[in-house]
Amino acid sequence: PNGYLDLFTKDSSYAKQWKYTNAPDADARAVQVALLAQQWATAQGKGSQVAPEVAKAAKMGDYLRYSMFDKYFKQIGNCTSPSSCPAGTGKNSDHYLISWYYAWGGATDTSNGWAWRIGDSASHQGYQNPLAAYALSNVPALKPLSATGQQDWAKSLDRQLELLQWLQSSDGALAGGVTNSW
Repeated sequence: PNGYLDLFTKDSSYAKQWKYTNAPDADARAVQVALLAQQWATAQGKGSQVAPEVAKAAKMGDYLRYSMFDKYFKQIGNCTSPSSCPAGTGKNSDHYLISWYYAWGGATDTSNGWAWRIGDSASHQGYQNPLAAYALSNVPALKPLSATGQQDWAKSLDRQLELLQWLQSSDGALAGGVTNSW
């Protein structure tokens, strides 16, 4: 009755809360499809017909950047124990990879006034979408409107390609990923 709360905490009266979990790889695929729709519609002289949906995909690209941050917003790097993983500030907890998920929620009783958001420290190669990162950093109709969205996606594109290259071996491609979690 309490979702996953019972797995992690023991409480006689859990706070009523709302919560959502996102699948960032699915959002990235939606951005990819918006790019293809925009290209196809433009070639047909009907780009204006898909422009509102393409704009929504660009906006989603802004929110999708939440998937690029460490689960607990720890600095990226040698995070091997709870005591040696300093908290991040600004973007030094941003790994610029599309992670497994991000989630958010808060109290249903607004007088309690609390909310939460969490990212993920694990990024699998199968979750990466260089085409979506390219679109969000280079295609004018899909560039996010935020101050740093375009630059963040440009850096993400480089990081995703770096990860895919790092996972290669002389015997061929490997499946795998990386984590910043202890």
